[in-house]
Amino acid sequence: MRFLRHLLVVGAFAAIAGTAWGQAPTKLLKVAPSADVQELDPTRGRNLISRIYSQMVFDTLFALDHTLSPKPMMVDKETVSDDRLTYTFTLRSGLKFHNGSPVTTRDVIASLRRWLDGTTVGATLNSRLASLSANDDLTFELVLKEPFGLVEFMLAGAGAPIPAIMPEKDASRPESEALTAPIGSGPFRYIASERVSGHRVVFDRFADYAVRQEPPDGLAGGKIVKVDRVEWTILPDNTTTGANPTELPDPAVQRCARPAGSGPAVRSARTPGRGRRRQHEMGDLLRLHDLRRTAWERGRL
Repeated sequence: MRFLRHLLVVGAFAAIAGTAWGQAPTKLLKVAPSADVQELDPTRGRNLISRIYSQMVFDTLFALDHTLSPKPMMVDKETVSDDRLTYTFTLRSGLKFHNGSPVTTRDVIASLRRWLDGTTVGATLNSRLASLSANDDLTFELVLKEPFGLVEFMLAGAGAPIPAIMPEKDASRPESEALTAPIGSGPFRYIASERVSGHRVVFDRFADYAVRQEPPDGLAGGKIVKVDRVEWTILPDNTTTGANPTELPDPAVQRCARPAGSGPAVRSARTPGRGRRRQHEMGDLLRLHDLRRTAWERGRL
């Protein structure tokens, strides 16, 4: 249930979808999140706030629909060999990063390598990986050592951190180098110049975002953004996010917290310490174990 609740929260940002874009004045959505985003690298952020931020700024190869089934997002075509060891993926043409550069398989492989080598869940897939290589700018191959029925599910980023795609330069940077001006290819651009740590995070609509033609479905399908800008205002006392809306500093700020009476609004969203971080990753692995068992029962493994 907790995972599904988190999925719905992310979906509220990622799929603000519906009517066509008009010529109206700037449409601004103000939000009071339950915590500040502490990690701007989507392959390293391990809590709900990081996941929401990552889904706004970045895209993934696959995404989960409302049934938690993986659906193509950045991927246009996929073929799987008869022995279920070789996966060939072709990216959608026309994908762009926020700086205008095209998304290529060099960016994809570098990003996946960062996620595979730096996360516990990624390591689960990495241990089964024989090779990961590019055929050309749009096509790449993932070869397994043994059949594994959750490849697409894991590439969809079930949990956090997510295997988001970033430019090769950012994905290949040293671990000691912080990502301060992230560039993704998602529906929103992160505005680094307006960032005030602990107080404010700003996102602008990415006009060149390549929207899929399918209708929105969970985190999958078309993401048609209906606002020009999203501003996160981090309140000094996070418990006020559960208060009456009239008590907020700005009545236009939308609350992003649990309903009143449901407990603290921010405990699950605070950046965990090393011990809690391991607990979160172990929880992801336990859920992965349950999903593998379900896949086996359905004959997918």
